[in-house]
Amino acid sequence: MASSIPVIEFSDECMKPGTSSWEKACKVIMQALEDHGYFIVDHPNVPLGLHDFVFSVTEDLFDLPHENKIKNTNLKPSHGYIPKVPGTPLLEGMNIDGTEKLEVRKKFTSIFCTTVHDYGQFIAEIEKVVFRMVFESYGCREML
Repeated sequence: MASSIPVIEFSDECMKPGTSSWEKACKVIMQALEDHGYFIVDHPNVPLGLHDFVFSVTEDLFDLPHENKIKNTNLKPSHGYIPKVPGTPLLEGMNIDGTEKLEVRKKFTSIFCTTVHDYGQFIAEIEKVVFRMVFESYGCREML
């Protein structure tokens, strides 16, 4: 039986450590990660349609010539550009570290505009909060 992707409603309140909203969000996030390995963040600061816009820009990004995509290098495993390989023709990856920084986006391609910059900043903030929630949930706050 297929299950749907969990959608977690974030608010400014649940991003404040120590609040009851934070504790509730921690439990929901942990359950989603343990059951599915991923989830979708629904936050009132992300306007409707922004996800669609970012995905359309992502399509444009993957439509770039191979010569442009391979400029996105990174020494971390599974970071940078991950080209299609025989046997997995549908898998192609792109991890651009630091999208919240204008100079990083300019270095790679002009496709990323201010909206994607704002989106990158928001995602970076959510990532930090979720990382802390996960570490605290496992009793590993000192490792942050």
